[in-house]
Amino acid sequence: MDYTLRKFNSSGNQETLLKGVPRVKVGDTVKLVFELIKPASDKEGNLIHAERMWVQVTKVSEDVLKGSLDNDPIYLNTVKSGDEIKFTEENIFDVWTD
Repeated sequence: MDYTLRKFNSSGNQETLLKGVPRVKVGDTVKLVFELIKPASDKEGNLIHAERMWVQVTKVSEDVLKGSLDNDPIYLNTVKSGDEIKFTEENIFDVWTD
């Protein structure tokens, strides 16, 4: 695996972004931040440390959620659109709302 999922919680160095967001359910679309283990370079030579991508939630349990990746990554090589992603609520950066 060439990535880790960023956690957004008050116990870490990052500020909690989703205060008061209701528990997600199957069918919801959430944005996760995939941090590259080894930074990549874009066309201009800038270092890329992470990709933000949408995941369609397919299973919700007490401690782990599963979803289907809804984007084709640009810099990650080990996942593609449609792949199953396992994550927790701490990994959710955003929730798609209509």
